[in-house]
Amino acid sequence: MIKAAIRNPVAVLMFSIGLVLMGGVALQRLPVDLFPKLSVPVIIVGTSFRGAAPETVEQSVTFPVEQAVAQAWNIETVTSTTRQGLSIVFAWFHWGSDIDAALLDMVADGTLETYSLKYFPFAIHPENWEGVGQ
Repeated sequence: MIKAAIRNPVAVLMFSIGLVLMGGVALQRLPVDLFPKLSVPVIIVGTSFRGAAPETVEQSVTFPVEQAVAQAWNIETVTSTTRQGLSIVFAWFHWGSDIDAALLDMVADGTLETYSLKYFPFAIHPENWEGVGQ
């Protein structure tokens, strides 16, 4: 193949130019979206425990909620943040997971209700981010 390319430099040049032109046409037809429709696979569970110290919130609320959330299927990682009177648990799922079904599964299970005084789980979708950064 190398010998044929050396013997026919014009054919190699024409093939290369054709390949570059086809690439240019394909690049022009490639759809590009400034804000593509993308569902971030995360569920955030926030729990309010008014007046409690961070250590109390962590022991009483954050750890049990983390354990309950970690039971969900297709989960990748669970992270949390605890502040005075507030616990936030992030449940990160694998890409392509059905977040709505996972959210319904978590709420229907009832384990979150047991450990939280007030819980408000919600799914994060870019469609809900209107006005952020404006």
